[in-house]
Amino acid sequence: MPGAAALPAELVAAIERHASFDDVPPGTVIVRQHQLMRDLFVLVNGRIATLVDFTDVGDLVVETTEDRGRIFGWSGLRQPRRATATVRAEGPCQVMTCPIDPLISASPRWEAALCELVAADLADRTRDMAGRWSTPGAGGGDA
Repeated sequence: MPGAAALPAELVAAIERHASFDDVPPGTVIVRQHQLMRDLFVLVNGRIATLVDFTDVGDLVVETTEDRGRIFGWSGLRQPRRATATVRAEGPCQVMTCPIDPLISASPRWEAALCELVAADLADRTRDMAGRWSTPGAGGGDA
């Protein structure tokens, strides 16, 4: 998991204790928009798509990625703990799954550390996206 070195050692140990690794077939919905999030997910390998359900339009792909270490399901870290998007396997994937409750109930410091990790990842992705869109001729690529 990118940035895991910045996490408290006890939290990393807890993640290792609780995590499982799952092979996910293509087309499988891993997270459904609005579902109650009980797990945090990390893409180990493969390709996932993030879709958002827009009223009167339906599900639209807003991003696809093969970024190893991509964290998703992070909306479960904060109330109301509901998924803000759907995540689907676009090809065969391996995903690390870790229940959220043992991580956030053990220490408020752990919850804050996970939120900081996710926030840093989102900031990096936003900078990358802004860079792609500010480069002439770079717009209009894959979502």
